[in-house]
Amino acid sequence: MPIIACFTEEISQANGNFVMYRAKEEIYDADFKMEHRNHKLLQTRFSFGGATFNPAGVRITDQCIECGVCKEACSFNA
Repeated sequence: MPIIACFTEEISQANGNFVMYRAKEEIYDADFKMEHRNHKLLQTRFSFGGATFNPAGVRITDQCIECGVCKEACSFNA
């Protein structure tokens, strides 16, 4: 079952209801035995209400020489 982490920027209490106007959130789906995919963690970030979020993970740039060091060191088998 995915874990949802919510980082709110603006919350309001209206008539006893919890209302989020603007937030950025992450959904984590762990598969540590890698039974359903070839990596351990699936992370999805999203936002609403005009909030922004930083993309998850490491970005491979044009400076990569494909030496494989980062792949060997990755504990999530990415």
